[in-house]
Amino acid sequence: MKKIIIMYLLLCGIYMFNIKCSYVNETSENEISQNELVFQKTVSSSAAAAATTWTGSVNLYQNDIWFILFDNGVATYDFRIGTTGAISEMRDRTESFKALLSPSFSGEKTDRIIQWTIWSFDAIRNLNYSGPEFEQRYNVTQGGTFTNQLHQTQDVKINTANTEIEVYGKADLQWKLGNQSVITGNHTALIRYSYDTRGFLKVYRVVSIGQPKLNGVTKQWNDLYFEGWTPMKGDDNVFNGLALGLDSAGDPTWWYAHDSNIPSYPFFEASNTNGYAVVFNKNNKTTKDAVGIVYGKNNVISSNSQSSYVLNTLEWDTGIGVFPAILTNGYLPNYSIVEQTMYIVPRSGLSADMSSLLSTLAAEIPAPRIYTPSQIPSGSELADIYSTLMVNESGSGTRTDNLRPLISSN
Repeated sequence: MKKIIIMYLLLCGIYMFNIKCSYVNETSENEISQNELVFQKTVSSSAAAAATTWTGSVNLYQNDIWFILFDNGVATYDFRIGTTGAISEMRDRTESFKALLSPSFSGEKTDRIIQWTIWSFDAIRNLNYSGPEFEQRYNVTQGGTFTNQLHQTQDVKINTANTEIEVYGKADLQWKLGNQSVITGNHTALIRYSYDTRGFLKVYRVVSIGQPKLNGVTKQWNDLYFEGWTPMKGDDNVFNGLALGLDSAGDPTWWYAHDSNIPSYPFFEASNTNGYAVVFNKNNKTTKDAVGIVYGKNNVISSNSQSSYVLNTLEWDTGIGVFPAILTNGYLPNYSIVEQTMYIVPRSGLSADMSSLLSTLAAEIPAPRIYTPSQIPSGSELADIYSTLMVNESGSGTRTDNLRPLISSN
């Protein structure tokens, strides 16, 4: 997911790598001098804004796959692609590889990662479950389960330009172990990552809603909830503010403070928001990292007239959650698919340029969609993806968080 450009190699001369695949760069973890990175980050914001050129590249390190964003040739932010294509780590490379995602609560690799999750609120639930009532529900999460059972990665593809990665996976276990013998269902999915020269990571998801079963009996989806789970780090040294709006100068106009007043699942209609959310540091707004999550203002395009696109938020001791979500209240045929696009826009601080870009992206990002099986356009790329997802229903994969060994040759 990141293209290391020749000019950067000539200027810096500090990349030492071996090509293990014809299209992927292998780098060492510390291939760029931290002093040089910190120096380059302190260039005046006006000069940086005038000259910024963003690129991206897929890189391999040990058994992992990383997507790195480069700002004027400098590796700034990276994303480790882990279990079933979830973003398992996000870091600021210019600040000693500072972690930007919320840390796990017990060492699991399945929760505090950027991923999708699917619920049924009431229609599909295990009434005999002995835990809290909300845990009775159908709940499958992309990466794996509460007890760190990983889901299956089935294929990993990187394009020859080294700028895009696709991961096919199958999520086949309920989040809570106590539900797994009662509630079943597979969700095959494609996750695609690429970059934009304006400086952000594109996240594209196509996920099958599968065929849920309760006690072996096939059920129907009547209250599907599909969420883009995005758990950023809540910490006074990283992110302690959440903005849902910025003015033209980049100052927050609609915002909340971590450990104070971030709403818990407010179900804001996307059309009533600005189409983006930004985690930032309220004490150092322009000099510490800010990350925008763009989801758009358009409603869901679906034959189900009761579908809506909402923004949910949440806070916990070490985290700020930003959750763009599709909510339905009515019948959807089994094996329909959900299509969702998000943009992750990292910057070294809030600014007028960031505010302008987020507004532009919120207006142009594709609307989320739900396709029933009969609505998928014949002969389209989506039809090819759907065909692969249906084949993968009966296929198997590898339960791992380290995807490099799974890269296919085609």
